[in-house]
Amino acid sequence: VVQRQVLGTVAFEYRPALTVISLVPSRGAAHRQQVVTVIGRGFSSVHMHCQAGSWHTPCRPLTDRSVMCTLPALEAQSIEVELSTNGVEFTADGVRFEYEQMPSVVRIVPSMSSGMAGEVLTVIGESFMPVDSLRCSFGALSSMQGMWRSSSHVACTVPALTPGNITVEASNDGRHFTASGMRLVSYGELAAFGV
Repeated sequence: VVQRQVLGTVAFEYRPALTVISLVPSRGAAHRQQVVTVIGRGFSSVHMHCQAGSWHTPCRPLTDRSVMCTLPALEAQSIEVELSTNGVEFTADGVRFEYEQMPSVVRIVPSMSSGMAGEVLTVIGESFMPVDSLRCSFGALSSMQGMWRSSSHVACTVPALTPGNITVEASNDGRHFTASGMRLVSYGELAAFGV
């Protein structure tokens, strides 16, 4: 609630304290721009600015408790994200965004599938994180929840696939996938029975 008061010829405007409470998402792939929603209080200005480390940018108000900010593409690290209504005085709430190393995929086991939904394969690589957003993609159209086994192994349940070569990739944040080009050969249900 903004309150205005006039004392003599000077007008004062009192605004609630600007506070950053959380970020959605709060983690993402390193070396990629990240679009985050900043949740907080005191977002009464249409002119909001975001500070991510030493980087500043305008952000877009969504509601009186959220704004959208685009964070820069940075290497793997943790940075504080703060807000300002004037671009000079920023909050000091210490809410952090985690830039995580992108995973890599070096092999899939097995490398062949009947293409029937429910088969499980193991994606072998590096930098897999034990997070809810861990995903495996099968071609351009389908991604499934991954099951973290270790930083180098993820179990993935295969969706129903058409016969052919299917690219399998992985993502820690569910948005930015590897580009390894590893292929799963889907031979189809009929081929599995020798028809």
